[in-house]
Amino acid sequence: MGSDVSARDILEFLEVFSDKFKRCLRVTIEPLFEEDGLKLYHLIILAVIGRQEGMCQKEITTHLPYDKSRVSMVVTELHAMGLVENVAKGKLRSLVLTDRGREINEVFKMAVSDFTDNLFSQFKGEEREAMIYNLGLLDERLNGILAAHNH
Repeated sequence: MGSDVSARDILEFLEVFSDKFKRCLRVTIEPLFEEDGLKLYHLIILAVIGRQEGMCQKEITTHLPYDKSRVSMVVTELHAMGLVENVAKGKLRSLVLTDRGREINEVFKMAVSDFTDNLFSQFKGEEREAMIYNLGLLDERLNGILAAHNH
């Protein structure tokens, strides 16, 4: 994209890129978990819980662009699959991974690592670091925009 790219061009590119990225993740990662009946959204929520065990469902919505009802539905499915447990802490319910949930999360982390290594293979060290840094800045800005509209 050159310097004369319009805002509309950028939005169209990001829309297509986002869908293409998700499709690539689905076709490369979901088949690894087909026997377990897991979809990408299950694995993403499993990973969020695995990074910070003890969180409640509401906290998951602060990490992901999923609404409360979707998170609740997915957590219920993960619980039924024996991958997540709700552990009572006073009045709060906390989510933790079961041993099987941890195993699946580890396989998912390795699969994501392989996927990103392949995806970013054409970028040199500094280029990759700069891209990841800039994506982080964009993510922070998107979080700010969403937070402003959620109040």
